[in-house]
Amino acid sequence: MTDAGEADLGAADAGFATTAAHSERDVAQGVTRWLIANFRSELADATRSTPFTVPLLCAIACREAGMYWLPLTPHRGAAEILGLCVYDASGDVAGAPRTAFPINTAQFRLTYGDAFTQLLIAETNKARAARGLSPASMIYKGYGIFQYDLQHVRTDEAFFRQKKWYLFDECVSRVVSELTSKYEATGNIQEAVRAYNGSGQKARQYAQDVMRLLPYCEEAAGSPQIASLASASLSSAARDGGAVLGAMDPQDASDDDPGAPAPTDVTEVADEDTARLLANLGYSVDAESAAPAEPGVAAVGDTAFDLARARAFLDACRTARPRVTYGLGQKVPFLDAVPGRDFTQVDCSGFVRQVVRLATTPSLSFPDGSVNQHQWARARGLETSSVAEGRATDDVVRIAFLRPQDAGRKRIGHVVLIANGETLESHGGVGPDSRPWTGTGWQAKAFVYVLARDARIRAAASAERFAAARTESVAKPSIVRTLESATMRRTTASIFTTQALPQHHDDILVVTMRPGPAEAPAAAGMAMGMAPAPETPGLGALSYFARAGRIKRVVPLRASEEAVTAPSPMAAAAAMMGFHRPAGAPDVGAPVRFIEMMDGQDAKQLHGALASDPSVLSVSQVPVRYLAARRAGRTAAGGGLGIAAAPPAASLLWNLAKIRWQEARAAAGFQEATRVRVAVLDTGVDAKHPSLRVSNYYWQNADLTRPVSELDLIGHGTHVSGTIAALIASGVSVQGVCACQLDVWKIFDDEPTYAPGQGAFVYYVNPILYRRALAACVDDPPHVVNLSIGGPAVPDPTERTLFEQLLASGVTICAAMGNDRQYGSPTSYPAAIPGVVAVGATGLDDRVTLFSNSGNHIAVAAPGKAIWSTLPRYDGQTAFGIAYGPDGRPQPGARVRRECNYDAWDGTSMATPHVTGSAALLIAKSIAAGGELKPDQVRAALMTSADKVQAMNGADFSADYGAGRINLLKLLQ
Repeated sequence: MTDAGEADLGAADAGFATTAAHSERDVAQGVTRWLIANFRSELADATRSTPFTVPLLCAIACREAGMYWLPLTPHRGAAEILGLCVYDASGDVAGAPRTAFPINTAQFRLTYGDAFTQLLIAETNKARAARGLSPASMIYKGYGIFQYDLQHVRTDEAFFRQKKWYLFDECVSRVVSELTSKYEATGNIQEAVRAYNGSGQKARQYAQDVMRLLPYCEEAAGSPQIASLASASLSSAARDGGAVLGAMDPQDASDDDPGAPAPTDVTEVADEDTARLLANLGYSVDAESAAPAEPGVAAVGDTAFDLARARAFLDACRTARPRVTYGLGQKVPFLDAVPGRDFTQVDCSGFVRQVVRLATTPSLSFPDGSVNQHQWARARGLETSSVAEGRATDDVVRIAFLRPQDAGRKRIGHVVLIANGETLESHGGVGPDSRPWTGTGWQAKAFVYVLARDARIRAAASAERFAAARTESVAKPSIVRTLESATMRRTTASIFTTQALPQHHDDILVVTMRPGPAEAPAAAGMAMGMAPAPETPGLGALSYFARAGRIKRVVPLRASEEAVTAPSPMAAAAAMMGFHRPAGAPDVGAPVRFIEMMDGQDAKQLHGALASDPSVLSVSQVPVRYLAARRAGRTAAGGGLGIAAAPPAASLLWNLAKIRWQEARAAAGFQEATRVRVAVLDTGVDAKHPSLRVSNYYWQNADLTRPVSELDLIGHGTHVSGTIAALIASGVSVQGVCACQLDVWKIFDDEPTYAPGQGAFVYYVNPILYRRALAACVDDPPHVVNLSIGGPAVPDPTERTLFEQLLASGVTICAAMGNDRQYGSPTSYPAAIPGVVAVGATGLDDRVTLFSNSGNHIAVAAPGKAIWSTLPRYDGQTAFGIAYGPDGRPQPGARVRRECNYDAWDGTSMATPHVTGSAALLIAKSIAAGGELKPDQVRAALMTSADKVQAMNGADFSADYGAGRINLLKLLQ
């Protein structure tokens, strides 16, 4: 958006500019047709649940700079057009002063340095060259299809540094976010458009221009040509079609699906749906065949790339006897595999993965699956290139990606390497091959990056750059759209990991007092300072710490007791000793207290004093527990609705088919779990999600100082809940394993914690909420508890005791193994607590996933890769990047946004609810038969009925799979 007080080289000061060859109506309708043809779904999703319409966004894009980029569309692909939308020389040309930062190129250079300035000057000159203008030594101020103004660099630097205007959803999210905030302030569409542009006469003229263009855009959007696209968009084939109506030459349909197999291609993968997922998302990799752990960014940047070796492998595939052909979902089995002997088929992502590993020194760990590879390129900050630059003969090795949603009707992504205008690829119908890079057909829709320059891999060069780059990602083969807002948006498909995170909370102790005869009135008196503090070493030290202002508060395990905030010395000691159990409440043993220290205070000294106190039964550091799921979603700062994702229109998703869910439900004697209570202790739940029926939701804890709301901001708990109990036969392909009574406890607060080891602010399990939820389950036992959390620290006595009480009460507990396989599979708790059903994750190929922890405490494995489930309907995030305040202290920065409604996530977190739902169905069957199975019986049944997958090599037990991958049909027989 160009500020109204500035000259805008995309529009005349007096209003919308047209040319002699094209009327205002021609331009408005041409812009609308092009945008809808290329970004129909993104536009529709961006305006959903807002007062804005697709034609309004088209009118804004037209008013901003449409007359400049529209003439370029007949000979350029959509991705390239987006990158060339750089306009507005205000502040650097005579007669066009600028008041907003930067007022000119010199001010920007002074603030951000030469490298950043030169990057934007280069982008300016790309755009100028496309319009036939000579190079200039200035930076333009408007970026992207909606002309996001450079003044936002102060709060959204990543957008400009990482060239995010090349991505349509990055642009549309920002315009809708800004319009929404203005509409909320004004209550009027036209006034919102005016305020979006600025203030004053020029802003009023801008809004009038947009409103004048709007009828033309509405007419084009409702034309028969567009309407035919609308009906076709119900199928995935038309969702992101690349043909530009009235603006672009037709694409070559014969090469629209380069990753799709030809009718003559034969594949050994069982079905095309599975093969498609393997091509897009890749195979899981077991420990023996896994590539070396991916090095840090500095190591990536120091990696040599030998183009001759890459071509030698291509030649070996083409000349092998038999020749290597294309096989959807087929991969090179190991690094030193010989073409024609060890493999005879390979798909595009499998081929490129092998080329990268063979051509790099040291061998680079490179993921499988074109989508994962695209995410890898983005997360490592590879330089953005263009379709046109792929034709250059400059010895630069580029990598190009066709997203699944941009491909033809089969929705199979494609990836190629490009060197000197020629591809290295495995092409559908042919196999490993080299073809001219023309920039037409599917290539016009590709995203292109520089992989190697001067024979070196070109990735982010510093830990800081890598941390910023990790907050990016690209769409998975699901249909993912921006709804609104973002300062940053895409995030890597990395897994929630405990690596580089603390094992204990430094500022909190959990203390169990020895049971004593203290009466409630006496305790109350001491809390008010009416009685002396006990003269014991530990409580004396506690009084000293309180006197020194180092104690934030003393909190009881059960919320029915009273917390003491900022206690006086006597009140602190009294809070430890006095407790009151409400009438009728169960006797759960000794009182438990949490002592929270003031920020920056170390609890070690107090820990030692309390440990020697005879009135203290135990005192411990509090282990940190984390999530065990994929960090899915994208990054953003600011408000907005987030990203909407629609699940595949399949009658049965792969994970349910894998555990034989449908056959189990159809079997004689099947008993639904409607009488079974399942407790989910997690990040919360969207209790009003249309695919969920939540029986009870517990999130209110008024005595906690950290903020806790009913919102599932992270989305993890809603995803887990959906895998267990999403409505069955509801018309949505996402369905739960069972129909149970779902009780959800929110055990995370809404405030992230600084984690310098991961370069982010992340969410930890709130230790008080977590133990209170466990205690509530002890007081009123459910049948099954799902815990998709974990951490490497051994449980403190309170946590362990609560688990022992749950198991003794007949509660089956299912917990995630954790996602740190690449870091040596550290033992994760609570999965490793005796009696718990520990669950690992397998992929589409029944192999353990690359992230799933190994360990002898594992019971079973379950699908944990690309698991579709529910997500909250509202905006949220899984973490925050780091920003630095005026005092130099780190503070939450850009949000790592998640999707809305539904999405496919990875992790042992996603595997665990499959087992939880299966256990609920087994218990339902036992209840119907007149008896209820005990936890050890449920665990044994899950293990004995599990399938011994091929990778177990005939063994009855494996540290990767436990007793095997669960089979619901066999479990219920």
